[in-house]
Amino acid sequence: MASINFPEVKPYAFLVTQDETKARYLITRTTCRLGRSKNNEITLRDSSVSRRHAEMNRDKGDEFTLIDLNSLNGVFVNNEKIGRYKLKEGDIVDIGDISLRFTLMPTDYQSEESTEIQDTKAPSVH
Repeated sequence: MASINFPEVKPYAFLVTQDETKARYLITRTTCRLGRSKNNEITLRDSSVSRRHAEMNRDKGDEFTLIDLNSLNGVFVNNEKIGRYKLKEGDIVDIGDISLRFTLMPTDYQSEESTEIQDTKAPSVH
């Protein structure tokens, strides 16, 4: 049976949770809805999040606009309530009680751990 290779989708940007999990949500579409409902591109399982809470649109290139979809608890960026906001690298987005950092970087470079040498088995020499 032949295997089918699908092209890898390169994310436009990421939202990274600001809790201990540092979960990363990939933004792979020009329009990305965030909310509690499974019908959103990003589902945030928290009772403080509306079913359809917010929408993020990729305008052009690396420009993204975040829009509050008349959510009950609102959308905050850097502790300011917004209706519509042009996101910048490192902005902190609060959707209900969920705090996320917006980044265009391909990895979570700020919390990346360095590799340390541990006592490991030495490779065998023939």
